[in-house]
Amino acid sequence: MSQTRTEERHEDCAFLASTICEPSFGELVLDAIDEVFSALEDSCKGAIYACLSELDIQRKEIPHKIEEVSEAIERIFGPSAKLIEIRIIKALHERMPNFEYCPEEADLLFTNYVKRLNVFL
Repeated sequence: MSQTRTEERHEDCAFLASTICEPSFGELVLDAIDEVFSALEDSCKGAIYACLSELDIQRKEIPHKIEEVSEAIERIFGPSAKLIEIRIIKALHERMPNFEYCPEEADLLFTNYVKRLNVFL
């Protein structure tokens, strides 16, 4: 059974909307990080971004300086940094449920997860 022009247009529009509306890698990472930092408290979120800025990491550069961001989070939060990174990974996974990551090492590393997500996108 063939499709009508109206049905074809609806499919074309749906495809176009899905491709236009897909966030970029940078947007995904920044949104996930904002979500996790916001859960801590607004004053804490501001302090974290201020610390990153002092380390010459501007907010928009975060997705492309993920190693430096991870080191900064570890300096700020100490041993609790892993919990923050896990929450960011969880927030990223909620945004990209089709992305599957199987670490080659025994440990799940935040930086490796984000780098693989970038390759996936």
